[in-house]
Amino acid sequence: MTTGKKIRQTLFSNMGLKLIAVVTSILIWLFVVNVENPATTQTYTAKVQITHGDTLTEQNKYYEVEGAQSVSFRVTAKRTVQQKLSNADFSAIADLNYLDDDGSVPITITARNYSSSVSISATPHYLKVKVGELKSSKFTVDTRTAGKPDSGFVVSEVTAEPSVISVEGPKSIVSTIETVTATANVEGISQNQEFSVVPKFYDKNGKAVDTSKLQLSVDTVLLRVSVTNSKSVNITTSTSGELQPGLELDGITVDPSSVVICGDAERLNSIAEITIPADIINLSAITEDWETTVDLSSYLPEGVTLADNEATQAKIKVTLKSSGSKTLDVPVSNLTINNLDSGLTASFTATSISVTVKGPRTDLANLTASSITGSVDASGLTAGKHAVEVNLILDSGLTADDVSTELEVKSENEG
Repeated sequence: MTTGKKIRQTLFSNMGLKLIAVVTSILIWLFVVNVENPATTQTYTAKVQITHGDTLTEQNKYYEVEGAQSVSFRVTAKRTVQQKLSNADFSAIADLNYLDDDGSVPITITARNYSSSVSISATPHYLKVKVGELKSSKFTVDTRTAGKPDSGFVVSEVTAEPSVISVEGPKSIVSTIETVTATANVEGISQNQEFSVVPKFYDKNGKAVDTSKLQLSVDTVLLRVSVTNSKSVNITTSTSGELQPGLELDGITVDPSSVVICGDAERLNSIAEITIPADIINLSAITEDWETTVDLSSYLPEGVTLADNEATQAKIKVTLKSSGSKTLDVPVSNLTINNLDSGLTASFTATSISVTVKGPRTDLANLTASSITGSVDASGLTAGKHAVEVNLILDSGLTADDVSTELEVKSENEG
């Protein structure tokens, strides 16, 4: 028997037993694999990544995630694989190109590692988003200060960099913005300073606007604050002309009565007050209460300015004592008879005379009948009754209508 025949006889002898041994080995291997390394299912969580958001931006729209931006899912894999897995091994993608009309975006979950060894649950997952109209606007920064600089100094200028802020976000929010302010706290400063300030956004009612959902061109604004020397001075007035007869000046007021000026210290020291020129208040042309407005900056020397550039106007008001009239019954005993010829006697036929006095109400309020005196001129009168003019004596500023009374003249010989 040749060697080849012996080998073939050895290989194919007892074939049935050999097949049984192979099958048994396979079954034993499968048993070990399934018992010692079984398939298990576990839950993992991944943060949802949103892609193609520019699709909405190009349509002048924005999106906002409603609810949690994460998803939980079940993964089946052999135990040895499960032991190696973590949340980081999975990705969850929400592609806005597949946004439904109801705001749902399907989430695609994939395994970054061991993709051929895991099975991800087929349960569909969705991300809910809210879509709205997008708006962009630009706002000029309104610079402001809080507090007061050191004594003898005022803020002369405040500039912002940048001076304009661009805002983009939901139209419902951007449309409510009315002003953007940046405030520097200048308390106690005595030299120029720079401040990094977070701008504030307000609506038309002065209520703060929440900008957390907006994209701003800058988060902070650089405010450059300049200070200069200052001094408070009073505002005085001078007048020209005189009031017409019968008119009396009650007072002249200036509002404001004082202002703060700023500039070089030497120039400030030379200014004691701001005087309104006399030609502004011409009393001869005033017949009733009168007022005017002047620009205070025009009365300042070169190099000196008002600290408040927005308050350069001053209102001047001239008031006259208000006039009125008062009628009193003055007793004739207050009147004297002058220039009566000798040999004659005279007496008033009435006990009092009615006198109407005109003048400032403040003076008329204190006027009484007993305080009014006067006289009549009896020169040339003869015996009989005569109407005579009464010459009244009144305080300055008061006048009276012409008054007459009857005087009876008698001869001393008459009984």
